Amino acid sequence: NLQQMVRNPGGETASILYDDIPRLEYRTNASLDFHRPVLKTIRDNLTPIPAIIPDLSNALTGRCQVTRQLNLAHIEAKAYSDASKAKFTFRRYDDALAYLKHALTLNPNYAEANYDLSLMLQRIFAIKVDSGEIKDQSGMDKYLNDARAFMFRTTEIDDDHWKAHSAMADVTLEERNLMACVYHLEQCVRVTMGAPVGEDILNSHPDNLESLIFLSTIYAMSPDSQLQNPEKSLRLVEAGIQAVDVSPIQKAQLISTQAAAHAMLGDFNTAQQLINSSTNMIDNFIKEVALLQGISPAEAGRGYEEFLTDLTLRLGYYAEGKLYFNNTFALPRQAPAPENPLDLNNLQVPVLPGGADLNSGQGTDNE
Repeated sequence: NLQQMVRNPGGETASILYDDIPRLEYRTNASLDFHRPVLKTIRDNLTPIPAIIPDLSNALTGRCQVTRQLNLAHIEAKAYSDASKAKFTFRRYDDALAYLKHALTLNPNYAEANYDLSLMLQRIFAIKVDSGEIKDQSGMDKYLNDARAFMFRTTEIDDDHWKAHSAMADVTLEERNLMACVYHLEQCVRVTMGAPVGEDILNSHPDNLESLIFLSTIYAMSPDSQLQNPEKSLRLVEAGIQAVDVSPIQKAQLISTQAAAHAMLGDFNTAQQLINSSTNMIDNFIKEVALLQGISPAEAGRGYEEFLTDLTLRLGYYAEGKLYFNNTFALPRQAPAPENPLDLNNLQVPVLPGGADLNSGQGTDNE
């Protein structure tokens, strides 16, 4: 009985449909055994649009009907997307890709599924390279090109998807396309830089600190005059320094970028003072780490040598009244990235089509 399958958390029977004019959706619950027959039942028993919203023209009635069908398709697509992530955790990689691609067949404009598919392709690529399954360049290119295409498609569907923009910034940097890199980074710092025309700033994600640091560095140290913008760099630096979650190393990076921006504006004395301040911050951080971990400062400072050398070179340039450009944008190391970028939390995973339980493959995989 469909009414018994769909219940409120308190146990009371819920309404299968609720009307939010003109978006018409249905409420799902983890107790649903299987999505496809539920959706078919709902599709076969939908309340006619004119009975919900009287006096609509035929054109508006048709648009509401299309919206309703798209919403139902998205619900089914999300079920397949969630199921694909569960398959991935059980190392059923081919099944995981098939389910996620089917989700995109149901709803090609599902931004999060495009993003997850890109990440999944990158993860599977790394796994297969490590295991020796992929050895030829054509196989590598296929995975990486597909991952790039799905990531870029995510930004086309949802221009507010800052994680996809951040990933595309890394890709375009590797391709040495700094103009495209800057564009994608700017979409990750809309609070400070301002949202594009027509976009609501309230819909923007809080500025991503890593993207902010990277973008401010490009503005202040790029050898390309088209990308140089010390005023924007200083605005980003100020926002970054005031961020609640800024780390000592990130703050040192920001101050060193502040020095570069002042140098580009012709204030080399302030630039030298800021470089010294940044160097002292890193030295103090290394000493604190050495003290806390009971290791030598030399050991604690591993990974920061290149950045400290860069600061020393810049100090010499600024003392002579010369600009120092960064062609590699070398930054000090940060904490390791999470090993599992796929969001596997809060899944409503249905039994898979055909009745196979998601857990059925777990035992065989572990044997």
